[in-house]
Amino acid sequence: MYVGLPVGENVDQFLNTANADAYTMNSKQLSQQIHAMQVTGSGGPSLDSLKITLAQKLALPFSSFVAVLIGLPLATMFGKKGRTLGIALSILLFFGYYLMMSAFAALGKNAAMDPYLAAWIPNIVMGVGGAFLFRRVER
Repeated sequence: MYVGLPVGENVDQFLNTANADAYTMNSKQLSQQIHAMQVTGSGGPSLDSLKITLAQKLALPFSSFVAVLIGLPLATMFGKKGRTLGIALSILLFFGYYLMMSAFAALGKNAAMDPYLAAWIPNIVMGVGGAFLFRRVER
């Protein structure tokens, strides 16, 4: 039996990406797949889904910095007696962050917005809010 390889791939490349999905690929592999789909004109809606996945692979690690930027001021804002309130507000804000991230990911997947912008807007909005809180507590 003969199984042909896609044009431009050697055996190692084919075996490394044959069973890989967008979440298990690294950023370089995913970027190459997106580029190949754009060059060939294939993909359609799945291309937008791959683009938002790549954008989230770049934006999500930054969310830990945003979490610290929000969590530190809320932890110190209310003092020892209001620590529970600070924790509750942090949880509420992170839930809002998650909802915002999901909503903008849906906009990016449906091509209503640039996928890279859609992945970074939650970080930008919550980062600006965290910087405002940080500056307010600092005074």
